[in-house]
Amino acid sequence: MALLLVGLLSRIYAEQRRSGDFSWAGVSSVDPLGHGCSQKMWRTRRAQHEQGLQKMATKSLMDQFLAFAAPAQPATTDRDPVAVFFRKIDRQVALAKEAKEGKPSNARVAWFKRDGSGYRLKIGREGLKFGEHQWFKADSLDEVIERLTMARQVIESSDPLKAQIATNSKARGDRMKGTRKPKDKTA
Repeated sequence: MALLLVGLLSRIYAEQRRSGDFSWAGVSSVDPLGHGCSQKMWRTRRAQHEQGLQKMATKSLMDQFLAFAAPAQPATTDRDPVAVFFRKIDRQVALAKEAKEGKPSNARVAWFKRDGSGYRLKIGREGLKFGEHQWFKADSLDEVIERLTMARQVIESSDPLKAQIATNSKARGDRMKGTRKPKDKTA
């Protein structure tokens, strides 16, 4: 019974849609969408809309999907060793700010360590060499943040340091490959 009623209502709606009579919905038949346009203009818009629907119906699903394609990624990716290193510097700055607020920090991941009345810091897990120096001193956490920010600026303008970051990253990746367990293919 319910299916019969739904079928009947859908037929009535389809017929009214074809004729353009939407008075049953509280909208005038001249302007069913309430845009203040004439019946001729409304019919033109409706015809354009239906043509667009027909074009979409004739396109394959693949063509419809490809209409939403995004451009390819730029040449520099998030996996670029220098970009990854900059994110790590940002993380170290955040760790220093947290330590300044009195929050406990993980000394294992921090590039700065307490040294007497001040701090010692290195730039990077393995410590980049700026000239002959690998460790730097800072009297406070504010200076640690300042040194990390300065190191980022120096790296941005120095191709040899960028090459050193890439070399260190590759060497670490090669070392880590040896420690990974091989995938079991018997399963």
